[in-house]
Amino acid sequence: MARRTPVADGLPLQLEVLERYGYKVVTVPELLAASPFADIHDDHPCYSAARTLMDCGICVAYRDNRVRPDDICTRGEFYMMMNGRQAVLDNVEKRRPPTRGEHPYFRAAQFAKAPDLSRNSLESPLDLSTIDSYCKERFGAASGLSGNTLRRGDVLTAVAALVE
Repeated sequence: MARRTPVADGLPLQLEVLERYGYKVVTVPELLAASPFADIHDDHPCYSAARTLMDCGICVAYRDNRVRPDDICTRGEFYMMMNGRQAVLDNVEKRRPPTRGEHPYFRAAQFAKAPDLSRNSLESPLDLSTIDSYCKERFGAASGLSGNTLRRGDVLTAVAALVE
């Protein structure tokens, strides 16, 4: 930003006004450290698990920084959660741009060596056999989950217990 623009000249004054009214200006890393998720806070049951996984480099939140712990977890979301970061780095390293029309979680599922990469499979709810086989392969133990409906908060909590 050029120093001659009104924004550059007015910024120090605006920051001073904000501080006078009790606001504290912080950096983005400081803000994320204080409140990393938009929809859960430190008193939420899955906050600790989400924080643990985030610190391990596992994608626990969507682009809008929400964890959505009560949503049913799909297979694609699970693969993206567990392998999204590595899949992106792998694609960059191999210079593979996303294919037009490709499911957003396809590369993460491919990186995880998912047995079925079809759109229907990636959009279907996560099931016990999928999460347990993945967790046994990656962590050496089953998830410990039960039931037919696997919510994101429960998945995060189960995976965090295996990571710790």
